[in-house]
Amino acid sequence: MTLPKAAMKSEIARRLSPEEEELARKRDELALLQGELADRELYLANLRVELSTFEGRYLREVGVLYAELDEWKAKLAQLIAEQEGTVEARAAAVEARTQAEESYSAAHGEAAIATEFTPSPEVEEALPRCSQTSPPGPCHG
Repeated sequence: MTLPKAAMKSEIARRLSPEEEELARKRDELALLQGELADRELYLANLRVELSTFEGRYLREVGVLYAELDEWKAKLAQLIAEQEGTVEARAAAVEARTQAEESYSAAHGEAAIATEFTPSPEVEEALPRCSQTSPPGPCHG
């Protein structure tokens, strides 16, 4: 005697216990969260590179102007120190020279060399996923 197909399926299929069903739901949720985390980490890496690029451009365009201003302040402080000859004036000249050197180093150092950044196609593809799968926050730009 042959059993109907529907009866065979019900005999073979094993029912999951409530704990097993909960575990399966939690695994699915974990997989979704891991994917979202990967998207957000990619988004964060992209933002860090964009920030570094902006800092470099800022230093190239604005930092050099501050460095030039600090250099003029140092020259002025040196002239005042030579004219007045006071300890305070000499200390101010040393401080102004130190500031000018720091400004020059910042404006012409490694940070100013950062190149323009264009995200790879993979990053461009992932960013919309980040905005679709996450609640309002850093992924909604």
